[in-house]
Amino acid sequence: MNKGETKKLYQEIINLPFITRKAKFEETINKFKSLTNISKDRSQYLDRKLDTKEEWAKCFVKEKFAAGISTTSRVESLHKHLSQYLNSNSRLNQLFQVFREIEAKQLNKFEEELQRHFKNLNQDINKSCLFTKLQEIYSPYTLEKLDQRINKVLAYRYQEVSPQKW
Repeated sequence: MNKGETKKLYQEIINLPFITRKAKFEETINKFKSLTNISKDRSQYLDRKLDTKEEWAKCFVKEKFAAGISTTSRVESLHKHLSQYLNSNSRLNQLFQVFREIEAKQLNKFEEELQRHFKNLNQDINKSCLFTKLQEIYSPYTLEKLDQRINKVLAYRYQEVSPQKW
């Protein structure tokens, strides 16, 4: 592998957490693992990191509800807005106005993500056998009136508890 290819692969590995498509993520991992000149230690390190990819890789994280918050994006976004609208000569009322705008934007993002989360949850719930049984028993009007309560109850996962745990 020449210097240019090594640099390109290095950039791909550095950008791994930000890849939004699982296929591209897996392709990059496979490309790295197929190299023969990678040390055993580095390969093992990558394997250990991949065990927790659901926590740091964007293509996996985006499937989980996070209220629109990631550690760096929050701080970077706040800094961007503050530096965009404020300087050392800014008045105190300008500062509060910028804070209100930031708060409104964050609330909008949160509400949008919450709506996406519940939309996905509703799709899963509509496929559940318990919901199907409820549709047989109750009218659509009744189900609509109980919609949020049913969603909350059906969002829990059923899990048997072994006798040893008691």
